[in-house]
Amino acid sequence: MDKIRCLRLISENYNRIYLTDKGTILKCFYHRDFYTTEKETYLLLREHGFPFSAKLLSFDDTKLCIELEYYPHDLNYYRDVRFYLELLSYFDDIPLKNLNNFNVDRNLLTIAERLKMKLGNDIFPMLEEICGSTVSVPKRFLHGDFRLENILHQGDQIKIIDFEGSCIGDRNVDYTYLFFSFIVRGRGFRIIKFFSREKYFNINNFKYYFCFLLLRLLENPRVKDKQQIFSLLKEVIKLK
Repeated sequence: MDKIRCLRLISENYNRIYLTDKGTILKCFYHRDFYTTEKETYLLLREHGFPFSAKLLSFDDTKLCIELEYYPHDLNYYRDVRFYLELLSYFDDIPLKNLNNFNVDRNLLTIAERLKMKLGNDIFPMLEEICGSTVSVPKRFLHGDFRLENILHQGDQIKIIDFEGSCIGDRNVDYTYLFFSFIVRGRGFRIIKFFSREKYFNINNFKYYFCFLLLRLLENPRVKDKQQIFSLLKEVIKLK
């Protein structure tokens, strides 16, 4: 990896992603935990022949960098929601090892308390009710950030990237991110009917994780359109 030369910074957020002189992607992490999770997940998926993950070429435990094959893709192209739900089912064959459990300390009410003044007296009791209605479900492999942005299309080829949040937990977490991806692209809440047919879908757990995601966005100073988030929150709470 020492011989790799970075040509262009593609993005920078929780990590730095470069296009290299080899025509590959170099992803450099600020935090060792994220690096370790992503590296171990790619190795686990490769060991079990998972067909849709990006190809891991090399890694450097000192520099906290992984090198991936580059896949040109169309950021504006996506398929029907049922295609991605079926794609998620391929994770069922991945053994639950070498991964952390989903952080159950991420309590919805903890964030709701911080935002109580903004949420108002009508929304907060509903969030309390959602917290009390979750149920225990079988633990599955989770991508952890299963948004359309992390699913690359190149012709008929599909590659999934960004496994730094992978863990073991409730599949409704991945359903939440996928659903949100379609909602922000203008798809209505009617698509919930496709999710409700899934084996591991639970409406109460789904509402919990979706509300958690939206409250995190409300706390994020970089999110400008807070009114849209409030509107989504009210819609999610009403789901049956």
